[in-house]
Amino acid sequence: MNAINIKERALKNISYSLLSFGGPVLIAIFVTPIIVHHFGVKEYGIYIFISTLVSLAGLLDLGVSVALSKFIAEKHGSQDKEGIKDLFKTTNTILVIIGLTGAIFIISSIFIGLVSFPGETVGAYRAYIPAFMYAGVLFFTNSISGLYALIPIAYQRFDISSKIGISFITIQQAGILAVVFLGWSINTLFLLQALLALVFYFVYKKYSMTILNPDECSYIRMYGWNKLVAIKCYRFGIVSFLNNLAGSSLTYLDRMIIPLFLGPSNLTFYSLPGSITNKVPSLSTTLSTVVFPMTAHFEGGGNREMTKNLYVRSMRLITIISTAVTISFIAFAYQMLEYWISPELAEKATSVLVILALTNLALAITYPLNNFLLGMGKLKALSITSVSTAVLNAILLVTLLPRFGLVGAAWAYFLALIPYIFLIYITEKSYLELTFRRAHYLKLMRQLFITSTIVFLVDVFFIKPLISSFPLVIVGLGISGILFMSTHYLLGFFEKEDSHDIYNFIRQAIATLNNRF
Repeated sequence: MNAINIKERALKNISYSLLSFGGPVLIAIFVTPIIVHHFGVKEYGIYIFISTLVSLAGLLDLGVSVALSKFIAEKHGSQDKEGIKDLFKTTNTILVIIGLTGAIFIISSIFIGLVSFPGETVGAYRAYIPAFMYAGVLFFTNSISGLYALIPIAYQRFDISSKIGISFITIQQAGILAVVFLGWSINTLFLLQALLALVFYFVYKKYSMTILNPDECSYIRMYGWNKLVAIKCYRFGIVSFLNNLAGSSLTYLDRMIIPLFLGPSNLTFYSLPGSITNKVPSLSTTLSTVVFPMTAHFEGGGNREMTKNLYVRSMRLITIISTAVTISFIAFAYQMLEYWISPELAEKATSVLVILALTNLALAITYPLNNFLLGMGKLKALSITSVSTAVLNAILLVTLLPRFGLVGAAWAYFLALIPYIFLIYITEKSYLELTFRRAHYLKLMRQLFITSTIVFLVDVFFIKPLISSFPLVIVGLGISGILFMSTHYLLGFFEKEDSHDIYNFIRQAIATLNNRF
C-alpha cells in the first residue's frame, strides 16, 4: 500500500470514526437531562455506580482484546491462515471464561456489599439487586461479542463498526427514553441494555462474516485452546492490561470511592461534568483510532520513518484540536451545566468541570501516545508509567477527597497524570529517536497560549453574555471552536502540511457523509 492509499484509507477511517463519535454525543446531550430529572440525582448516581462496575469487570480480559486486535491485523497482513485459526478458537474460549467470571463478580458484588457494609449508605442499593443481575448478563453478552466486534477494526473497516455503533447507541437511548416515559425503574433499564446487547451480538456476527473469507468464517465459530497462542496474547496483553488498569483507575476509581464517602448524589454532581469533559479524550481517541493498526502495519514492514511521521503530525494536530475544545468548555462551564441540567448542578460542579477539562486535555494527548507504543510493541515504559499513575491516583484520591470533597477528587485525577510527561520524553528520545523536541513543544505551547488567550477573552466578554439557553450554549461552543482554529490559522501557527491534511480530511468527511446519507 503506497503513501497516497494509506493517507486516503486513514482519512476515510477517521471520517467514519467521527460519525460514530458525534452521533452518540448528540444523543447523550438530549437524553441525559431527561434521565437525571426522571430518576433524580441519587438514583442516577446508583445507575452510574452499577455501570462503573460493568466497565471495571472489563479489566478481567487482561489485555487479550488489545493483543487480539494487534495480532489479527498482523496475521491478516501476512495472510497467515493457521495463525488466524489458532487466534480465533483460543480467543473464543478465553472470552467465555472472562464473561462468566465478570458476570459473577458484578452480581455477587451487591450481596457482598450488603453483608460487609451494613447501614444506610449501602442499604440504599438493596432495591436494585435485579439491576446488578441484569448488569452481569450484560457483561457476559458483551464479552462473547468481543471477537466479532474487533474484526472490523482489525481489518480497518471502520465504516462497518461505525454504522453498527451508531445504530446501537441510537436504539439504546431510544429504549432509555421509553423506560423514562413509561415510569419504569433502573432495574428495567439494565434489563433493556442486556437484551439489546444480545441482539447486537448477532448483528456484529453477521457483518463480521461479510468481512472474513470463507475459511476465516469457519475458524471464528471454533472453540479450543492453543497454549502458545494464549501465552503470546497474554504476554502482550498483560502489559497492555497494566496500562488499562491505570486508565480505568483514573476513570472509575473516583466513581467507586465517592459514593462511599459522600453518597450517590454527589457521584451525580461529579460524573455529569466528567461526562462533558471526557468528550475531549474521546474525540482524541476517535481521531487516533487508526494509529494503532497503522503503526503495527508500518512496524511489521520495518518502515520506522513512516511511524515517526505519523507520530509527529498526529500528536500535533490532536493537541491543537483538543485545546480548542477544552477552551470552549472552560469558558462556558457554568452555562453548560445550568442550561443542560439545572442551576443547582452549575453551583456545585462548575469548578469540578474546569479542573476535569484540563485533566481530560492531558488525557487527550496521552491516548494517541498509548496507541503508538502498543502498535510498536514498546510496552515496558508504558506499563511502568501506567502503574505509577494508578498508584499516585489512589494515594491522591484517598488523601484529597475526604478533605476537599469533589474538587479534591478532580485535582487527584489531574495530578496523577504527571508520570506521562516522562513517558513522552522516553518515547521520543529512545523509541523514535526524534530530535529538537524541546524547541518544538516550547513553540507549540507558545502558539496555543496566544490563541487560547484571544479566544477565551472573546468567549467571556462577547459570546457568553448572549447565552440564555442550552441551544445557544451549543452555538457558542461551535463558534468558539471555529474561532480557535481560524485564529490559529490566521496567526500562521498551522504547519503547511497540517493545513493540507485538514483540508483533505474535510473533503473526505463530506464525501463520507454524502455516501452515507
